[in-house]
Amino acid sequence: MFEHTTLMRSNTSQYRPAESFYIHNANVHGYTNQGQILGAGPGPGSDMDYLSFDWIKGTKIKNLFIQRINLNEDYFIRAVRDKARHDSEYTIGYRHTQTFDNFVFSGQLLTSYRFNRYYVESDDLFNLGIGVTVRYLLK
Repeated sequence: MFEHTTLMRSNTSQYRPAESFYIHNANVHGYTNQGQILGAGPGPGSDMDYLSFDWIKGTKIKNLFIQRINLNEDYFIRAVRDKARHDSEYTIGYRHTQTFDNFVFSGQLLTSYRFNRYYVESDDLFNLGIGVTVRYLLK
């Protein structure tokens, strides 16, 4: 599976006013549904590429994924392009899911590296994530 998400303003915003996706001057609290913020994972003004490979055999699913996000590119282009580098995050991860009767067990291991956090050069951040999920399916 491959996904490319672009939430940046279009190039026509140079000639006519346009805000980033999910941002509007008339709606200062953002777009919500019963208080839950709507929007895509990368956030307003960002762009993302996500590549995923799945192996399915019987009741097992193995998943390997890679993701790249350039955070808030609208701000970068408008305010810091000549002064700093992109605020970017790269993630690689693995998920394993196994089903036994009505139980679904999932485990996830991922690592991410964020470069130039908040456009501060060499303010890099490394994260390691481990997750375990157990679900019971009602029939």
